[in-house]
Amino acid sequence: MINNGIPAGGGNRSNTSYIGSYQHALASDAGHAMELRRLAEEATVAADQAYAQGRQEGWDEAVREANDRLRQQLAFTAQHVADKERLKAELDKQAKIIDALEARVAAMEEENQRLRQENGLLRKADTSLRELIISLRSANEKLQQQVKELDASYRERTQQYADQLWQYNRTMVFVSAVGGVLEELTRENTPQAQHARELFAEKYAREVDKGLQQGTIKMAPDLDPTFDRYLPKTRQFIADLLVMAQEDKTESLSAGM
Repeated sequence: MINNGIPAGGGNRSNTSYIGSYQHALASDAGHAMELRRLAEEATVAADQAYAQGRQEGWDEAVREANDRLRQQLAFTAQHVADKERLKAELDKQAKIIDALEARVAAMEEENQRLRQENGLLRKADTSLRELIISLRSANEKLQQQVKELDASYRERTQQYADQLWQYNRTMVFVSAVGGVLEELTRENTPQAQHARELFAEKYAREVDKGLQQGTIKMAPDLDPTFDRYLPKTRQFIADLLVMAQEDKTESLSAGM
């Protein structure tokens, strides 16, 4: 028995946090329940913060990767422009030398006009130099044309790369938005979440089969190492959803037996 907070049999217990009254027991129990609720709320907030942080980190990682690619492309472009300008300058210099050589040959031809009656070898030499100049000029013009074609081709490739990069960024925006919605829909073990996972697995399998038949993909994205290299978090998210959908299906079959 308890008499005025002193246990029956006399003496004092070492535990001073509980004084033995019914009211104090209720208060302690209520305080304990409030503490549990507070801890649960803090855990939920921490989980939501970690979830949001993880999504943001994934997006930041994708942006950094795209920017790294862009910087590499810009460096490559700058090097290409520098090389092309050096080659163009060299060809321009060569063309001027050919012009000077042609002018020198023309002067020699005028001088030799007066001497052709006396020495037939001079005429042969003039003809050889003229043929050499024609050959050099032809080669120079072909090289200049090749530089122009290379420049045009490179501009086209650069534009294609830029279009691909922008397309990649646009795709990342879409993937991030869709992924965020799917994560919200499927993170809880509710009937709605199970249905969302099941629906995703069906649609995904259908699209993968369609892509394989049309030849637009070589394998399913969740199995593709290239896709994993560029979008690792998205690939892992797809794989996790497929595993969870399979587990839901297995549990449903077990429950129906």
